[in-house]
Parts: sequence; C-alpha cells; structure tokens
Amino acid sequence: GLLPFNVTLDTIREELPTPRMFAQPDSIITFWIHEYGVKKGDTSTFQWYTPSGVLWYEYKYPHTYESRYFYNWTYITMPKTNFGKWHIRYSLNNIARKTSFFEVEDKYTEIGSAALENEELSLKYNVQNDLFDAVVGREGIYQMVMTTVEGHLISRQTFRLSPGLNRIPLMEGLKERYNFILATLEGQGGITTAKVLLQK
Repeated sequence: GLLPFNVTLDTIREELPTPRMFAQPDSIITFWIHEYGVKKGDTSTFQWYTPSGVLWYEYKYPHTYESRYFYNWTYITMPKTNFGKWHIRYSLNNIARKTSFFEVEDKYTEIGSAALENEELSLKYNVQNDLFDAVVGREGIYQMVMTTVEGHLISRQTFRLSPGLNRIPLMEGLKERYNFILATLEGQGGITTAKVLLQK
C-alpha cells in the first residue's frame, strides 16, 4: 500500500485507504508490503522510479530469519521535481512481486479536491455546497473513509449509492477542525481517493 506519512507496524495493520496522488503539504510517501513465506537469506528490494523511468531510490533488506509472514516498508521524501506518474517495484530475490503506480503533483493551491478517477468511481469535493460528488458505475453498498493526512481515522460511513451522480453531505464540524483530509470511497468497481483542502 501507499500512505502520505511515515508508518509504524500498528499503522500498517489498520489497513488504511491507499491514496494514488501525492502533493504538498504531503512530506513523505511510504510504500508498505505484507509478504508470506520468507526464508533466511532472502532479500527484499524496493525500487522507486520517476515518471521518465529513472531509478530514484533503492532499498534492500536482507532477511536474517525465516518468517511465515512479515510487514516491510520504505519511504521517500516528497519530490520537488519530476511531477507525473511514478511507480515503485517490490522484488523478492530479484523476482518482481508487486508494482504500484501513483501521481506526484506540485501542491494544492485552491480549496477543493483532486482525485484519481477510474472507470467505475470518482469522488470530488464540491466547495460551493459542502458536498462530495460521488459518481459510481454500479448500484451497491459503498464505504467512505475519512482520515487526517497523518492517517488518523476521522469517520467511516456506509451508503447505498445508485449509478451516476450521488451527493454526500460533508460531516458537521469538519471544516472547523481540519484544513486538509483524505476521503476514500470503496465498493463496487474499486476504490478512489480524494485529497480535500477544506480551507486555507
């Protein structure tokens, strides 16, 4: 998974939503992995690549004992250049196990939200009406999770949404307590995350 802050083992076990876009005020991008059946002498390798495919950072972890399952993670500081689509590749003994793609942008300059949309889901914050505009492709039960940028849970709500545009009101008191939150919608068709700047 990917998270916009440094993590602990307890943080990872919470299985927080994974954003796919990072921008100021994010300061760190963390990638974590849950692996199984690791043996003594195995080596885990994490490689971060820029949008142009240049290796930005590599982290190697030699395993000193056998483990049925383990958590491991690595992070980079927020890039100040090379904006666009990055990826990180995780390999075990030089065999690729997982590749995750994410966007890096300069910064958030206006109140509102930015979301990476897929074919089935999109989520954006409607500044004028203090609503989330959730567009879904299929009817079903969806879960919306809101966290702080440090990963602390604010709320977890469940909705039945219909195909097309659905309006979800912003919870009372959020604008008074937070400047910046992550809102994630998950359900039929996948997952999408909106980074929301509630106020400057």
